[in-house]
Amino acid sequence: MSLQLPHNYHGIVQDAFPHIDMSSNQKFYDQLFLGVFLNNNQTKYRVDESKINSFVLYAKTLSITWGDDERYWKWTTEEERSGVYVEVAELIMVNWVEVKGKFNTDYLTPRTL
Repeated sequence: MSLQLPHNYHGIVQDAFPHIDMSSNQKFYDQLFLGVFLNNNQTKYRVDESKINSFVLYAKTLSITWGDDERYWKWTTEEERSGVYVEVAELIMVNWVEVKGKFNTDYLTPRTL
């Protein structure tokens, strides 16, 4: 049985760290189902059971108004289930929030919602 490779996987995993074992399609898929980290642990990529690409964009990937002001935000790290540490933003106090970010939608699986 051959496994269908996910949409645009080559472009996505080229920046994975640690690098992905592509010695067999099964090992490759096992890693993708667990999730791989990209962009210095600022993004997580995984493939779900339906073979659809999904992504988690962590706080450092985004632009948060007053994000560097310690009066309003506290930056900490949390451990993922995989043992990888990611930076998270903890809101202390603000009157309004503005968060912006960009994401390459070419990496999303076509024709999915």
